[in-house]
Amino acid sequence: MNQLTQSAINLKAMNKGTEAWDTLFTEVFVGVQSAAEAIVNSYAYSLKGDVDAGFSLAMEHIQTCIEKFQYQGFEFLTFYKKTLNNKMIDLVRSINAEKVRHMTS
Repeated sequence: MNQLTQSAINLKAMNKGTEAWDTLFTEVFVGVQSAAEAIVNSYAYSLKGDVDAGFSLAMEHIQTCIEKFQYQGFEFLTFYKKTLNNKMIDLVRSINAEKVRHMTS
């Protein structure tokens, strides 16, 4: 088990709002930041230039992944990247659905 996975497991057990929680969350955030940027930037064309919506979703998704992560032999970063990829696909689909909805009467 790597340090990022251990930090995510420890973070899940801590109370939010404490200084120790904030410090540990910063470690997790820094650990997934480069992967999140790479995934969001890979969807830049599909998002029609609205990369900020993707980054916002990626940052919110860190908290969701920490709450739902259960260690079963795979690392936290793998879990985060896979679920973020799925969230980005859903975001692209919703953007495209809104575009189609505006063009109909």
